[in-house]
Amino acid sequence: MYSIFYFLIFILIAIFLYLENNTLTITKLKLTSDKIKEKINIVHISDLHGKSFGKNNEKLIEKIKNEKPDFILFTGDLTNGRSKGKTDYVGINLLSELNKIIPVYYINGNHEFDGGERVENLLKELSKNNVKVLQNKIEQIKVNNLKVSILGIEEGLKQNTLPLLKSFEKENNLKIILCHYPEFFEYYCKFDIDLMFSGHAHGGQFIFPFVGGLYAPGQGIFPKYYRGIHKKNNSTLIVSRGLGPSRFPQRLFNRPEIISLEITTK
Repeated sequence: MYSIFYFLIFILIAIFLYLENNTLTITKLKLTSDKIKEKINIVHISDLHGKSFGKNNEKLIEKIKNEKPDFILFTGDLTNGRSKGKTDYVGINLLSELNKIIPVYYINGNHEFDGGERVENLLKELSKNNVKVLQNKIEQIKVNNLKVSILGIEEGLKQNTLPLLKSFEKENNLKIILCHYPEFFEYYCKFDIDLMFSGHAHGGQFIFPFVGGLYAPGQGIFPKYYRGIHKKNNSTLIVSRGLGPSRFPQRLFNRPEIISLEITTK
């Protein structure tokens, strides 16, 4: 009798933990800007780590398409640097398929830097499929009669990004920074940016009620920037909880996330 009870408890826990890692959630956010005349929609995803939601990520692709974004931002860790290329195809295929219908803008994360020469091939494949790879580069685009400047930063706070930031600060468009590391927002918000998108924190791995995220790399225990919207100096940071597993494979109260952002005029 007791053995059946414990077995059922074990099965229920296993199902719960599986759903925590594999159930896609959509977080809908809204912001206003005096630079906006017509509404724009942005999807932000991050930290795939080679994970697939359905065959060839069909479930993830369908959910993103249903949000009808004007463009998609991916903020690093597409693959797993220690996987020796096994997860590369999954990430390349995802962004390439999305880019066929919606423009995708990509930056590297720390796991790409772990990959060495293999990552050079990954970036070549993305570029060959017309995914915009922003390696310390500014891309200017037009969306719904709105000019948008997107700066992809992959070197963190290294001194050689300073001239790029000062140049970016002079842009008159809606200014977006893509940086894998949310903790650098404290520095980048000094440069008169409108929005910064980041990942890396994995939602704090476990999210406890009334406490928040447990741990994030680069921030430590009970991180400040582990999910959601943060504002400082007229700039806004949006942090993705990510999609795939980190080095600790289990999420808790922190399901894989697609961020769908709507920006309207003030």
